[in-house]
Amino acid sequence: MFAVYAKKANFNNPLASVVVGERPEPVVPDGWVRVRVTHASLNRHDIFTLCGVTAQEQPIPFPMILGNDGAGQLDDGTPVVIYPLIGSDSWRGDETLDPAWHVFSELVPGTMADYVAVPKRSAPSHDSGPAKLCWYKAPVEAWRRHSSKWGTRRDSKCGRRRGAKRAE
Repeated sequence: MFAVYAKKANFNNPLASVVVGERPEPVVPDGWVRVRVTHASLNRHDIFTLCGVTAQEQPIPFPMILGNDGAGQLDDGTPVVIYPLIGSDSWRGDETLDPAWHVFSELVPGTMADYVAVPKRSAPSHDSGPAKLCWYKAPVEAWRRHSSKWGTRRDSKCGRRRGAKRAE
């Protein structure tokens, strides 16, 4: 399938790692759904991915499809908005408080492809209340993530990722 991906970490020249080409279709684990992506975007997290920077214990598994945000259709045609935070399967509640939270293109392939596999709870119907909240909630949760996980204060620079690790 068509995808935009990072072939490897490149801290000094991240854009040199961008490849536009073919990648295998996603494997869809139990409890996840396949989304045919119709809209996707990049954000600064994708620059972290290109640089090999992550706050996770595991390194980023390259090559990695980029993209955190997106919308599309399930295999049955249902339009969905993709919620970008992924919590552990057993976590209930606010994903930003889950010690194992992550985003697309960090541990799992991102949205800049024909298809992406997402947790079922991260693909609410486009017309549902949760889908409408995704666009409001993402910046609020990003701030909560910075302030709770990395100790960012209102007067500090959010660009600093405390505890972030980079690939060597």
